[in-house]
Parts: sequence; structure tokens; C-alpha cells
Amino acid sequence: MLPDCKIRKTKLLKTKLKYLFLVFLLLGSIHTAFSQRDSIQNPTFEQQLKMIRLLTDTQQYSEAMRKLKEIENSEEITKTLENEVDYRTLVARVLRLSYQFDDAMHQLDMLPNLDNHRELKIKVDFRKAALFLENPKYTREERMKVVQPIITEGIKVSKEIDNLGSLASFYNLKASLHSDECAYVGQDCKKIKNAAARYYKDAMRIFLINEDTLNYHNSLNGLFRLSIAELSPELDSLKDLVLKYAESSSYFPNVTVSRNLLGHYFAYIKHDSLNYFKQTVLEKSAMIDAVNNNADNTIGKLKLLYEFDSLKADLNQNREVIAQKDLMIVEKNRRIMGNVFFSVVLVILSLILIVLFLKQRRLTRKMNVTNRALNQSNHNYQLLIKESNHRIKNNLQMILSIIELDKEGNNHKSQVLLGNISSKILTIAALHRVLNFEEHNQKVELKKYFNEIIEYFQDLSKEKVKFISDFTNLEIKSERIIYFGLVLNEMISNTLKHRCTKEDIFIQVQKTENSFEFTYKDCSEFPLNYDKHSGINLIEDLIVRFGGVDLKFNSRIGEYKFYFYE
Repeated sequence: MLPDCKIRKTKLLKTKLKYLFLVFLLLGSIHTAFSQRDSIQNPTFEQQLKMIRLLTDTQQYSEAMRKLKEIENSEEITKTLENEVDYRTLVARVLRLSYQFDDAMHQLDMLPNLDNHRELKIKVDFRKAALFLENPKYTREERMKVVQPIITEGIKVSKEIDNLGSLASFYNLKASLHSDECAYVGQDCKKIKNAAARYYKDAMRIFLINEDTLNYHNSLNGLFRLSIAELSPELDSLKDLVLKYAESSSYFPNVTVSRNLLGHYFAYIKHDSLNYFKQTVLEKSAMIDAVNNNADNTIGKLKLLYEFDSLKADLNQNREVIAQKDLMIVEKNRRIMGNVFFSVVLVILSLILIVLFLKQRRLTRKMNVTNRALNQSNHNYQLLIKESNHRIKNNLQMILSIIELDKEGNNHKSQVLLGNISSKILTIAALHRVLNFEEHNQKVELKKYFNEIIEYFQDLSKEKVKFISDFTNLEIKSERIIYFGLVLNEMISNTLKHRCTKEDIFIQVQKTENSFEFTYKDCSEFPLNYDKHSGINLIEDLIVRFGGVDLKFNSRIGEYKFYFYE
């Protein structure tokens, strides 16, 4: 066993160590308390801005501005560019919420150039866009012109730097801009409102990914407002979602907007007065809760309490109004019975319409009989026309045969004259061969008609003449194309009569920009001072009758060229 003195010394040592531990614990608590006091008495720059944002969110703008004035000369503001941007944008926000839009814009203009700091730049640009949208001194057209490029650039940069928060904010702002744009265009803007709804949904999707419930709630309110105005099919499902966030959110600006929209929904969409007043009371209740969390806003709290009590009284009063409306509905049901008379009148009018319909039906049958008779008569007329056309072709062929027989007993000059007449008659006969006479002045395919004329001259010529043709797909009315055929006939006749070369004859009709170009070239060479013979004069006259313009004749290569319209 240990001696008694050693036992006492051991107990004394343990007691001293225990007291020493308690002293150290006390000193640590005192140090922590003083540190917390210093933190409260000397908050950091970030803590000060956070407190000012809280004052702004609870609509204590005067107190928020006073706090901002206290730190406006702080060296922390210009210590970093991020600090300066945070301070200026917060001042601009307080001024904007106080409807001092020009002063708010001045704060943002005081910032240095941010082109090399893209994240900070889109943050400031977003604030500028919001200011332009809300500033009443600008017309709606001016806002659109200024804000649209800012939003477009903001969306582009946000995608490039992969800043989902800014991208969602710009989507939300673009949706709001589209909603306002409808009032500006002054016409059916369903397409614009669909675009607004799409941007709201994109913003909500990104905010949900970022778990940013406050901004998600804000975009949801915007989409719900748009759906109420458009009576969209998803209105009821959006109502349930808005109601869910209104009940779970503690951020009173979003809550008050949700309650206001829900009240509008129940009042004007569902015509539910009780739920309307319930949402109105809850809206004011949310405002009262916000004031209760900020003891320095006593006057505002008393005012809201007074409004809350007034709303309760209004609710009781409106219950009586609802009861009176129920009585009015009963009265309306009685009046419905009086509408039976009008229903009887409607039935009588329906019977009259049926009788008129039957008469119209009989008249239609008579018209169908008459139309069939007219169609038969028209068919007979078509047969007569075709028979006449057939006889005309036979008669023309008979005339050609007589001319050919008559040429044998005449001198050379008479034979040439009869040959010219024969070619012109053949040109007319060629037109009758391609006509079917299904309509008056029908269109004739130019390529087919010209080939008929060319084949005739190939058969007529003793020397085998080679034609090179290039015709575009074109149809011309029969009364007009006959002159064109006579032009071609006269040109080929002149070539066969006067040419001194065996070059191929080139004929072309091609499409130009606004018209068609006709080219005829036989490579004949005329003297410099040649005299126009009757053939050339006839060609010029026929081209005018056909409607050709800008006739040009190149005597060195025997080329005719002119333009015409379809």
C-alpha cells in the first residue's frame, strides 16, 4: 500500500488539473464570445451585402439604401472587380424597386469596361435589360429595340461560358419580353405567346437543375400568368403547381404574386368567390409574416394587419353576396322557362329552312339536267369543229396539189411565185395539223409546230439542207403563232432562194431573264449596201404582227435575232 502522504499528493494533483481544465474551457468560451461580438459589430463586406439583400427582399428600401450609403466609401468596394459589380448591381436593384430607374442605370454605367470579364458582363447586362423593360419613360418600341439585342447576346454568352444560372435568367427575361410584345404588335400574337411559354419552361427546367427554387417559382408565376390570359389546356395543372409552391415557399415576393394569380384564377376562370377571398387573405397574410420577421417595419406591419382585418370583414360580407347570387341563379332558372317561346320560334325557323333547302335541291336537279343538255350540245359543237378542221386540212392539201400541178406548165418566175404561195399555205396547214380545237384560241406547242415546217422544207429542197434547231418548251396561242410560223417560213424560203453557201441553218428559241429570244442564222453574206427586198420587208411586218421587238439583222453572217414575250 502507498503511504498516506502520497495518496493526498495524488488527489491534490488531480484537483489542480481539473481546475486548470475548467480555466482553459472558460477562456475558450470568452474568446469565442468576443469573436462572435466582433463579427456582429464588424461584419465583412459580403455579410453587409447579404443583410442589405434581405432588407430589399422584405421591401425595406429606405433602410437598405441607408446601409448602402454607409459603405459607399469603403475600400472593399474597389478591392476587386467582383465586389464593385456586386455593390453597383445591388444599389441599382434598390433604386429600381424604388422606381428611380435613371439613377439605377447611372450606377451600372459607373462600372468599368467588362468585355474581358464575360460572367460579370452578362450579370450587369441582365440588370440593364430589366431596367429598360420597367422604365416608363421609354416607349414599348424603344424597349424592344434596346432589350432584344441584350437578351440575345446574353443567351449566346451564357451558353458559351456554360453559365446555366444566367442562361435561365435571360430565358425568363425573354419570356417576359415576348409577353409584353403582344401588346405592341397590336395583332393576333398566338405565335409570340407560344414562344414566351416555351422560354418560361426552358428557364424553369434549368432553375430546377440548379436547385434554384426561388427563381423557379418566379418563372412558374410568369408561365401561370400567361396561361390564365390564354386559357391554355395546362392551366389546371399549373394551378396545382403554383399552389404547392405558394404553400411551401417562405420568400414572400414570390408567394404574394402566386396568391394574387391564384385569386385571379378562382375569380375569373372558376368564378369561385370563396377561394378568391381565401387567396387574397393568404396574400396579405404572407406580407404580414414578412413584416413580422423585420421588427423595424412596425408601421408597415400595422397597416397590413389593418388590411388583413378588413379582408376578413370583406370575406364575411361577400358570403352574404354569394347567398344573394345563389338567389339570383334561382331567378335565372325561372327565366329560362320563358325562353321556351324562343325555342319554339327557332323550331319554326328550322322547318322553314328545311322547306327552302328542299326547293333548292329541286332547283339544283333542274340545273343538272340543263347542264347535261349543254354538255351534249358542246360535245356536238366540238365534233363539228373537228370535222371542219379536217375538211380545212383536206382543202388546203387539195390547193397545194393544184398548185404543184400548175407549176409544171409555167415559166421559172411563175414557178417561184407558186412555190412561195405553196410554202405559206403549208405553214397554215401545219398549224391545223397540231390543233385539236378543244378550246378557242388554244395554245400550240412551238417545238412541234416549227418541226412540221422544217420537215416540209427538208422534203421540198432538192439539196439536202441540214437544220440545227434548239427550241425551249413554250406554248403560244394559235391566233398569234400563225404569224410566227409565217416568219420562219419566209426566212427559210429566202435562204433556199438566195444563199450561196451550204452551211447548216441554225434556228433557236431560248428563254432569257424576262422574255424569249429567237435566232435564225444561215451564214449567208450580204453586200455592205444591200437593198431590202420584199422578203425582208415581209419578215419585219410579220414580226411586228406577232409581237416581236428589237429585231436585229447581221448581214455578214445572215443572222436574224429578235425578242418576244409569252
